[in-house]
Amino acid sequence: AWERPLENGVVGITPFFRANSMWLLPSWQLSYDPVRYQQQYTSFGAQLRYRQDYAPWNTRLITGADLDASPGSYREDRLNVRKTGSIYSGYSVGQQNYNFDTTFLEASPFALIETSPIEKLRLTGGLRYNALGYQYTNNLAAGAFNAGLGNSSQFYRPASTDRYFNKWSPSLGATYDITPSVEGE
Repeated sequence: AWERPLENGVVGITPFFRANSMWLLPSWQLSYDPVRYQQQYTSFGAQLRYRQDYAPWNTRLITGADLDASPGSYREDRLNVRKTGSIYSGYSVGQQNYNFDTTFLEASPFALIETSPIEKLRLTGGLRYNALGYQYTNNLAAGAFNAGLGNSSQFYRPASTDRYFNKWSPSLGATYDITPSVEGE
């Protein structure tokens, strides 16, 4: 996090980065849905904020935005398992069940005001606009498919699509200090 004091306020940014990758061959599925899969994603973004303090009523205004971009992928392969007696002794890779890429995107500006019109009362009011969505790219044929389990099990691959959502989220609050202090043991 980086912050810089200003006259009666503070400006700051908290950047972030995450990376996760996992190959998994779930042994508990070998008897009924033998697959291996890889999922991975990276996330990067930041919270930007500005705080300004005002003398009347000990008022504070906080504004900023949360930003996030998280591209990821998922690959799943059907396994042809081999058994020797009741022991699984190996496998070969069969058809690819799923292969898709996604990117999650978010931009959410916000504003919050806090004020104390009387000594023991703190009032807050805020507004946040959440704009988020994802871009989904299916790298295989879309639609229903048989996963090759030797039965009529059908699975589904959605077609490539982008979806976006937005919502305003208001907040109001009040805190009243009933006692000057609370002491514990």
